This record gives sequence, structure tokens and C-alpha cells, in this order.
Amino acid sequence: MDSSSSPDLLADLQDEIVYQHAEKWQRFVNLLIDMIVVGIVNSIFGGIIQTIIFASYINDFNNIESAYIFPWHLFLIVWLVQISFFLAYYTIFEKMMKGRTVGKLVTGTMAVREDGNPLTWKNAILRSLCRLIPFEPIVALFTSYPWHDDFTNTVVVKKQL
Repeated sequence: MDSSSSPDLLADLQDEIVYQHAEKWQRFVNLLIDMIVVGIVNSIFGGIIQTIIFASYINDFNNIESAYIFPWHLFLIVWLVQISFFLAYYTIFEKMMKGRTVGKLVTGTMAVREDGNPLTWKNAILRSLCRLIPFEPIVALFTSYPWHDDFTNTVVVKKQL
């Protein structure tokens, strides 16, 4: 191999990759698709867990007096299970699938750090937690960056082919 061709190859590797930000409609479609997927997962697995939890208390309902005293902490447990599935979905998909969820796969977008590097576990977890902030999706409609991007220094971009 000629030594004069080596610097050209290395120069190509050092070129900065420029990402194009995802459009708002793509991000909205991402949200819709991901919410459908999370809803299905929560319905199936959350329903199974909920049934197991409530079935463990079925003996209490055999007594008519105790039927009116429902253990409300069970609803808290079911809610925590559903939140856990939500967090796990986004965190695992965005880290293990290189910044992509099912919605991002459909729209051809991906989440990366602002410097263009792939998400770390910390980025993925923080992005997921920020999605739990009330009104976060509404804020995303009126700002350039949703809070889960802004607070974690990440961005959703169109996937490079």
C-alpha cells in the first residue's frame, strides 16, 4: 500500500459527523408509538402482576365486613410496577439499541449525546426519569428541546444511513 494514500483515509475518519435534528412530527410519532408499546407491555405484564397481587388478598374478600376495607397500598404497588415498566422500556431500549426505541426505529431517528457519541447508561436512565416530569410532553411541543434532552445534554437526530 502506498504511504501517500494513508493520510487521506485517516482524514476521512477524522471528519466531524454532522447530525440533522429530528423534526417535531417525528418526535411526536415516536411518542405515540412508544406510548402504545408501553401500554401494551403494562397491560400484559402489569395485568399479570396485578392479578397475582389482588389474588393474594382474595381471602379477605370472603368476609363481607372486610370487603369494604380494601388495602389501598395495593394500588400503589401496581402503580410502581407500571412506572418501573415505563422506565425499563426507555432505559433498556435507548441504551441497548443505540439510542433507539420502537418509535425511533419506525421514524428513522435516534438519541445521541450532544457531542454525537452514543448514550451512556447514565444518559438513558436520566432521560427516562425526566419523562416522568409532569407536562414534559407538552413542554416539548413549545420548545426546541424537551426536558429529557435539555437536562441530559442529549438530542434526537435523524439516523445516518
